[in-house]
Amino acid sequence: MPHDSITLALSGEVTLQEFASASADLSALVNALAADIAGKEQTEWFVEYLDAGSATMTFVGQAENEAVVEQVVRGYAVVGRSLESGETPPYSPRVEKAAKRITSLLNGRVTAVRFETPQESATVVSPSVPHEAQRQFHAYGSVEGRVQTVTSRGGLRFVLYDSLFGRAVYCYLKPGGEDLMRGAWDRRAVVEGWVSREPVTGRPVSVRQVAAVRLLDEIERGQYRRARGAVTREKGQPLPEEAVRTLRDAS
Repeated sequence: MPHDSITLALSGEVTLQEFASASADLSALVNALAADIAGKEQTEWFVEYLDAGSATMTFVGQAENEAVVEQVVRGYAVVGRSLESGETPPYSPRVEKAAKRITSLLNGRVTAVRFETPQESATVVSPSVPHEAQRQFHAYGSVEGRVQTVTSRGGLRFVLYDSLFGRAVYCYLKPGGEDLMRGAWDRRAVVEGWVSREPVTGRPVSVRQVAAVRLLDEIERGQYRRARGAVTREKGQPLPEEAVRTLRDAS
C-alpha cells in the first residue's frame, strides 16, 4: 500500500502571514527533497486537506513512478526526525535551509511544528515553551469524535474531529482495515490505536495503526426531557423549585 502524503501542522496562535510562510517553505522543502532523491523525475503535490483551526495542511504526491513519491515521503520523515532531535538533516543545504525556515516560525506564540507522514510524526517545540511541557505523548489509547474526510487514495485514512478540543485528528488504518469504516462517515465514533498528542496542550493529533472504530449512537437535542417523571415525588414533598427557593433564602 503506497504512502504518498505529507502533513505540516503549526500549533499555537498562528497568523495568516505565518501560515502562508510555512506553506511556501514547505513547498521549497519538498521540491529540494525531490531534487535530492528523485533527480530529474517530476513529482507533483496536490492539496488533500486544509484545517484552519489547527493550522494543518496535507498534500498528496503523484509521479509516474509511485516509488519516487514514497521515497520523498520517507525523506520528509527523516527531516522531521532530524529537526526533532536537534540534528542536521542528511540532505543538501537547500533542504536544510527550507526546513530551518519552517522551524524559525517558533516564537513562543507558535508553540510547535509537526512533520507527519502516514507512518510517523516528529514535533519541534518552541524553545520558549517550559521544558516540562515539551514531552512527546505516544501511547496506545482511543479518541472520541466525529468522522470526516474519508479517503482511500494512497491508503485508507480519515480525519476525526475530537469531541474535547474540536480539532482535526489524522487517523491511519492498517492494511485490510477498510471494513472498519463502513457506514462511519459523519458518525460519532471512538477510534482506537496508537495515539500521538501535542506536547504543549496534550490534545490528540493522530491515530496510527487503527485497531478499532466503534460507532456511537447519536444524541438527539432535548433528549434529556425524556427523563421527566423518572423520579416520583412523594406526597407532602416540596416541588423542586420550592426546595431551591428555600435553600437560597436560607443562605
